[in-house]
Amino acid sequence: MKIKMKMNMKEEDDDEKEDEEEEDEDEENDDEEDNDKEDEDDEDNDDEEVNEDEENEEQYCELIPILPNSSEDTLKKSKNMNIPKHNANSEYLLDKNLYDLKTFKNLNAAKKNYADSIIDNMDLTENVKNIFKEFLYYYINKKDPNYQLKLYKQIEPDIEKYKKNHVICSIIDFRNLNSDLQYLRNPKGDFHVLSNEEYENREKKKKEKQQKKKDKLQKKIKKEQDKIKKERIKELEKQEKMKYEKQEQEKVYLEKKELQEKHEQSQKQKEKEIKDRRNKLLSLRH
Repeated sequence: MKIKMKMNMKEEDDDEKEDEEEEDEDEENDDEEDNDKEDEDDEDNDDEEVNEDEENEEQYCELIPILPNSSEDTLKKSKNMNIPKHNANSEYLLDKNLYDLKTFKNLNAAKKNYADSIIDNMDLTENVKNIFKEFLYYYINKKDPNYQLKLYKQIEPDIEKYKKNHVICSIIDFRNLNSDLQYLRNPKGDFHVLSNEEYENREKKKKEKQQKKKDKLQKKIKKEQDKIKKERIKELEKQEKMKYEKQEQEKVYLEKKELQEKHEQSQKQKEKEIKDRRNKLLSLRH
């Protein structure tokens, strides 16, 4: 702005120009003095901060002091050698840790509640939903890895289609679930994190294994069905055979009965004829 003012003032009176130049010089001198004062204040503040840092450093570095030969000083300082002095920094860290812990708990609770509402809308039985929610609680709070795994194994086949749900996936790392649980059991162990390719290959093998198991089960079911079918056919054939044999027996029986009746009639007829002939002969004699 000052440069623009100077350019405009060149067209005006020379006296006014000189006055303004003098005023500008005075202002620049004032600014330089102010800057010098500010620099001095900054240097003083820096010195104070350095002194405070040195004092704080002395407070924390005094955890293991060099003790004098005096037995009283040695005894007095040895009692406090591992106790840090209270200051604003330690109180701030304590408050921050408490705040972070509270925030972490609130965040976990919010995640758990939201995930529960998602699970409630899933096409699962109430028993599976309850186990899923319980597993989420232990997983989010990183508790009891063995019990987590037990719960997960119970519902794994049922929740297979929901493993890609964006809410559930943002909470549970299904890809590295086993590694996470192993880490909870033994944090010092060496665990391998799966890459995308490794995870896809593992899932592919898992699906192939499940398909094999399914095919084997279907084959077994078909075999049982064929066996039952054969037994049923065999039973029907047996029943048909028994029925046929019974019919044949009845037929033979009827035929025999008919023959017997014919034979009896024939015998009666013969006896009658013989009797009639005898009577006739007797009548002729008389």
